[in-house]
Amino acid sequence: DRSTIVNLELFSTIREGNKKGSLIHLLDRTKTSMGGRMLRQWLLKPLISKEHIERRLNAVSEFLTKRQKRNEIEEVLLRIVDIERLISRLSVGIGNSRDLVNLKLSLGEVDKIKNLLRDNFEATLIGDLVSNINSDLDNVIKIVNESIVDEPPIDVKNGGMIKQGVDSDLDEIKDSIKDSKKWIQELEARERERTGINSLKVKFNQVFGYYIEITKSNLDSVPADYYRKQTLVNAERFITPELKHHEEIILTAEEKIKDLEYKLFLETVHKVLEFTIEMQQASKSIASIDCLISFALLSEQNNYCRPEVVENGELKIVNGRHPVVEKLLEEKEFVPNDVELNQTDKQLSIITGPNMAGKSVYIRQTALITLMAQMGSYVPAESALVSIVDKIYVRSGAADVITSGLSTFMVEMVETAHILNNATGKSLIIMDEIGRGTSTYDGVSIAWAVAEYLVNNEKISPKTMFATHYHELQKLEDDYPQKVKNFQVSAIEQNGELTFLHKVVPGGASHSYGIAVANLAGVPKEVTERAMKVLSTLEMRDFDFEDWLEGGTHLDKKRNQFDKTSAEKNNFLLKELKSIDLDKLSPLEALNFLSDLVEKVT
Repeated sequence: DRSTIVNLELFSTIREGNKKGSLIHLLDRTKTSMGGRMLRQWLLKPLISKEHIERRLNAVSEFLTKRQKRNEIEEVLLRIVDIERLISRLSVGIGNSRDLVNLKLSLGEVDKIKNLLRDNFEATLIGDLVSNINSDLDNVIKIVNESIVDEPPIDVKNGGMIKQGVDSDLDEIKDSIKDSKKWIQELEARERERTGINSLKVKFNQVFGYYIEITKSNLDSVPADYYRKQTLVNAERFITPELKHHEEIILTAEEKIKDLEYKLFLETVHKVLEFTIEMQQASKSIASIDCLISFALLSEQNNYCRPEVVENGELKIVNGRHPVVEKLLEEKEFVPNDVELNQTDKQLSIITGPNMAGKSVYIRQTALITLMAQMGSYVPAESALVSIVDKIYVRSGAADVITSGLSTFMVEMVETAHILNNATGKSLIIMDEIGRGTSTYDGVSIAWAVAEYLVNNEKISPKTMFATHYHELQKLEDDYPQKVKNFQVSAIEQNGELTFLHKVVPGGASHSYGIAVANLAGVPKEVTERAMKVLSTLEMRDFDFEDWLEGGTHLDKKRNQFDKTSAEKNNFLLKELKSIDLDKLSPLEALNFLSDLVEKVT
């Protein structure tokens, strides 16, 4: 869903909205526009069939091992333009002759890739992709090659596109133009000799057409059959009946050529588009090959492993890494972590630890590794056993959606409701800081109830990771030891200094190190010192929240008992206070009455 796409930063970062820092920016090593679009589709719609996932993984594996042939294919891919876009342009009538030439050249490169793949690769998927590149595409190449010149103009209505020999009428008209242009070219030499004017020139412009230009110093030598057309400062322009005759032949012929060439261009486009299905199939095959090679490059450059895909509900990752975060750490080395989830004894993991320790990175990398595996990609881990999931849900701390009128907490609850109402037993759920958008008691109560629902709902029992600051939730492991496991992202505090180890270890965290994190963030010392005093005061309060939570199924009973006792005390106090006549009490009597009343209540 959209929330998961945003929270996993699949296409853009949450904070800046940039592509850099997103998963697609890391994954995309494609060489063609078609491959880039296909990769986006794969990311949005990962596979849910083990057979289809294995087919992609087998193809990626072969591209990894056959590096030299892969490099050759990459070089050819770089020369392929956007075939899908060219087909679209031609189909809607906005294509030009250069589009046809680019299409022809690209289909020629497609044929080279077909031959490279057919002769050197054995993976079933690669074989199927090769089969989808139809030999009929040679007809498209032939059609364009026979009709369109190698370097045509962009404008399809000004001629210059169609080769000699395509149409006899066109060739005849072109020949007539050649004859007239030759006559005009020879005219200048003939007239210079006839008139004796060596500076005489025959020129052309769009306004007057062809004309003879003579300087003013030679006007006395102008023949009688010259007709003045235009006077300039230093020269005059003339025409002759013969010149106008040949000009008429040329201009009329040129208009005919433009119309006829455009007609022939449209016929060529129509013939090419008869192979639209074959071209689209070839385009999809090239896009898929581009994506598979991109996965191979990604794995080779980042030391990824091939995931083992299963269907038993188990997820076991050894030394998993966040694919994007590990690349953003320029000076520090990423700390890998293990993950183990299933639908039996490790269904729900509760992860606690201080801010900045890496809880969010840890749970998100689990979702990303699962997603990448189901795309058919290798994954950032030492090893990964990945059971196919039908849906991945990621609920994270959201910002206010001001334009929709929804607060942070409302957004949080809407997204949580969507997950609880749509998750299945094959889903993977990532919950990050649920309940923090409201008061502490409300928040922990909701978080507790949601976790309990996911554990108790035998119809679904989805694999769930629950990152939280509510340490009270750690008691769920005691209540549901067969399903819930506590983990913490370790940190060390020494002499007021907090060091994040970023290592996930079994067991719950004892506290959140919030004030220590505030120190790291540069909060003034007097503020953090005051915070320590307030914290100490709060920790000494009589109310035991954990003891309250231990009520479990008896919670409602305790609440009823509390409400009943409170009501009895309120009635007693009201009755005693109404019995007093304040006007008749002395100050000493009033104090004694108040003392007796306090003693009775407590």
